[in-house]
Amino acid sequence: MIVRVVVEKDGALKVKAPEQLHGLEELDLVADEEADDSRNETNWPELWKALDGVDRLGIPPRSHEEILRELREFREG
Repeated sequence: MIVRVVVEKDGALKVKAPEQLHGLEELDLVADEEADDSRNETNWPELWKALDGVDRLGIPPRSHEEILRELREFREG
């Protein structure tokens, strides 16, 4: 799970914790020093290129019900 925090100039953390963490007495947070702001940006040109490649594969379209059914079958198999 990723918990996003804002670090103020004085070092204080502002955290908006997900509902499942509410009520915990103690929570350890680990900082990823290698993380950067690029994780928050979408590289649209690369995304569109990848999606165009998928379109060219000729895979027949499926509904979300079909996809979920196949995923369940895969997990059970």
